[in-house]
Amino acid sequence: MYDLHLHSTYSDGDWQPDKLLAEATERGLAGIALTDHNGSWGLAEAALSAADHNLAFVEGVEVSALHEHLDVHVLGYARSFDRQVLSDGLATTRQGSEARAQEILKLCQRAGYGDIRFEQVVAKRSAQEAPCYLSYDVATLLTEVYGLSVREARSLTVTGGPCSVPYGEWALSPGAAIDLIHASGGVAVLAHPGTVARDHSWEDFTDLLKVMRASGLDGVEVYHPFHSASLVRQLKSLLNHSGLLLTGGSDWHGYGRYDDFDFGRFGVDDKGWQQLQKLLQ
Repeated sequence: MYDLHLHSTYSDGDWQPDKLLAEATERGLAGIALTDHNGSWGLAEAALSAADHNLAFVEGVEVSALHEHLDVHVLGYARSFDRQVLSDGLATTRQGSEARAQEILKLCQRAGYGDIRFEQVVAKRSAQEAPCYLSYDVATLLTEVYGLSVREARSLTVTGGPCSVPYGEWALSPGAAIDLIHASGGVAVLAHPGTVARDHSWEDFTDLLKVMRASGLDGVEVYHPFHSASLVRQLKSLLNHSGLLLTGGSDWHGYGRYDDFDFGRFGVDDKGWQQLQKLLQ
């Protein structure tokens, strides 16, 4: 099994890259991709750790994008990204993510959680180069300061919650995200499409897929904890003979962060890994 969707402390994960790789070894994985949000700062560290653990590794990133009213995530994979191209292309996205996190925090304060401050978020990320602040950071403060469960904190801050803030013009269009990933030397994959179908509709997802395919999309993340067995079958049927790469991963952030997420239980087999490698040549 190869888990192609993992997060570290370089975005909204709880573990440093070396701990992720050690855990991947413990769980018997053959390889992983590190896919932190809107940046590549943990990739060199993860690659070294993967070599130490004799694990296969590809570089990854998860880019925030916006299509009409849909918040979209686009995964990128590469043997070695052009770090400067990727960082420059995501500079506005990181700035917008920070402004969004501040707006979410203000809404939480107005909702009665006045003891949380953005300075606390900044302090948590003070050691990170060019940090990308996320709604996750606000939810973490809610759990730490007010003792809310992860579920309660997320119900406030994610799509549909009373303190949620949608992506703004700072987010790349899906096409621009795909172009940036390609320009950086990678292949582009639509992340967890089940969230679009769940939060909006199946028709919204299929319309989005058409737009992204026209923009050069390389693959779709089919295997994911958000996706039921019936949805996986539906996706595979839709994508059969499409020529798109089918990927998967656990979207791991840490213990207790999401219901039923299990590091190493979602991903691709050797055939899926080899198909990805061919695209990365």
